[in-house]
Amino acid sequence: MYADGIVYGETDIWRDHSGLRSRYDAVLLNSDDYATFTAPGTFWVTVVPSQATSSPDRVNRWCRQRGFTPDTCYAKVLGQSAYSVTTKRWSY
Repeated sequence: MYADGIVYGETDIWRDHSGLRSRYDAVLLNSDDYATFTAPGTFWVTVVPSQATSSPDRVNRWCRQRGFTPDTCYAKVLGQSAYSVTTKRWSY
């Protein structure tokens, strides 16, 4: 995985997820389980369900307030059927 100019390996990703799980009750999801992930390949996604809301701006503000960069934290719709609209909003 590539984010913030760094290539992360499996151990790095698991370490990062474990820390987020401890702090925010994050869960690890497989991208293949959600049609709203359209990037090629299978990847693991850390999600903080307690921040679920219909306001992408609120989610992105939550990310910024905790020092996350737009590459690593942003609002994303999760769904099992395809959407014809954009399913994520980047935080800038």
